[in-house]
Parts: sequence; C-alpha cells; structure tokens
Amino acid sequence: MAPKPRLLALQSAVPPYVLEQNVVAGIARTLFGGKTDIERMLPVFENSGIGRRFSCVPPDWYLTDHGWKDRNEIFVDNAVSLLEKVSLACLEEAGLAPDQIDAV
Repeated sequence: MAPKPRLLALQSAVPPYVLEQNVVAGIARTLFGGKTDIERMLPVFENSGIGRRFSCVPPDWYLTDHGWKDRNEIFVDNAVSLLEKVSLACLEEAGLAPDQIDAV
C-alpha cells in the first residue's frame, strides 16, 4: 500500500510593505475624492475588521497611474519571490531537498 500524503511543513510569507487600514482609507480618499461619494464609502475601511494589509509596493505607488503591464510585472515578480521564499522555508523545516518532492 502506498503511503498516504501528509503535510510535513507549513510556512507563510507576506510582501514587505505594511499598510495600516487608515493609510489605505487615506489613499482611497485621495484617489476617489471628488469623483464619487467616497465619504459615504469610507466607513467600510473602519468596519471591515482589517487592521493592516500587506503590499508589494509602498503606499505612495498607488497615487500615480500605472498600466496593466507594470501592475502585472510587479505581481508576477513578487508572487514568484514569495513562493520561492516559503517553498525553501518549507523544505528546510521538513528536512527535504527539492529533488525529493514529486508534486506541489
């Protein structure tokens, strides 16, 4: 009988920039102020239960226009970097080498 799969390690990683919820609300106010009824929507940030968020870019990045290509490149670069970080940490925690993994 083949051995059953099991979880040997678990890791997590977050992007480098910590954005407090009040900062995110301020960014939303700046971006959407004057265009929409943003003041009516801002309580969502307070009532969401979210205290902080993590981002791959600093808060002021959101205040300038970025096209799809730039946003996608940032996403891919950071997603791959975070995946590599947690994968290597899991391998170390489990005491395994990459060539010992059959599938993810």
